[in-house]
Amino acid sequence: MKIWEKAAQTGRQAANLLDEQACRWVLGQLEKVENDGCLRNYFREDEFCPGCVQKVADGLAECMGDKSVLPLRPLHKAKCCYTYLMQWFEKLEDVLSQDGQHIEIDRECLPPDPLAEDISIELVKMLHKGVTKDEISKRFHLTQRAVQEKLAALNGSRKTPLRVGGQALHVNVSDMRIDPKNRTIEKKNVKEYHTWNTMHPVMLQLNVTQLWTLFRALALYQSKGYMLGDDIAKDIWVQLSEYGQEKLEELAADRLIEHAMRMDANVDLSYYLNNIQTAEDMDNRGFRTERDLLGSDDNVYREAYVMFYKAGRKCNVEFGKYPNNIVLEHQIIINYENGILSFREAKDENAPIVKVPEDQISYIELCE
Repeated sequence: MKIWEKAAQTGRQAANLLDEQACRWVLGQLEKVENDGCLRNYFREDEFCPGCVQKVADGLAECMGDKSVLPLRPLHKAKCCYTYLMQWFEKLEDVLSQDGQHIEIDRECLPPDPLAEDISIELVKMLHKGVTKDEISKRFHLTQRAVQEKLAALNGSRKTPLRVGGQALHVNVSDMRIDPKNRTIEKKNVKEYHTWNTMHPVMLQLNVTQLWTLFRALALYQSKGYMLGDDIAKDIWVQLSEYGQEKLEELAADRLIEHAMRMDANVDLSYYLNNIQTAEDMDNRGFRTERDLLGSDDNVYREAYVMFYKAGRKCNVEFGKYPNNIVLEHQIIINYENGILSFREAKDENAPIVKVPEDQISYIELCE
């Protein structure tokens, strides 16, 4: 039996393990790659032998994942067919592994997801909850080496960083071995990778009117005494084209627009944009942790209290005057009302609650 004949036979066997609709689609595509000579051309006329099983798996994946087989449009059909294909690949691996060999299709032979997410963005999201290399590899069809390279680049260990919108992505990536008692895993000594950084890459495709609305809202936020919005404004401004910046400045200077829309007269958007552009840190934009933001300006502390309280983040806090100052570590804020913050040890729900007036707090920081 030729390898291509064995591949076709095995492919039909795996397809028959799928549900009716998926089976029908896969069998139709198999017939197509047989009739157009794709399988024969890939495997040539080589004879099948037990040592060719891995080659059968990878070859079927490449032939069936070809653009001529997997539709690109419409997207909903492409996604549906891609799902059928991935289900069939799993059954194919099961069928080929029945003779005692563990067969796994080379991830580089698998077709890309037609609705694939941006890997850099999705990787950061996965790290928030914790993820293994195998899970990353399966999700994005990457080799173990490629996964390691991306994690290293994200962690700042490579000269070329991962980027989104031209900005480098850097978060601290740490790992810990998974306790089999807490999670079912197939292998031993598996590490889970995660980040404590709360970076959330956000992609916005805005026209000039939407930009004007966003910047004006940030200017209004600043006019109320809050400063955290300035970093958002700076990060957006440096991504705009020169044309976009000029149009935004024109709209900001048009007082008739603000009058017609009954905007707050106390907000001078032109003045706000000028301050954003001339800020000293405009040439060094990128992700900043909550700790970085707190260290940048005393005015952001009240915003930090609300942020830590709402998000349930663990923090270290120092209050009181020296030499009677007190430091509490690994605390959560369980209430923030009338200028009083109520702290409690994060891991002990029965721990005593310490109430501290905000004007007595000398320092507060996130802790991991």
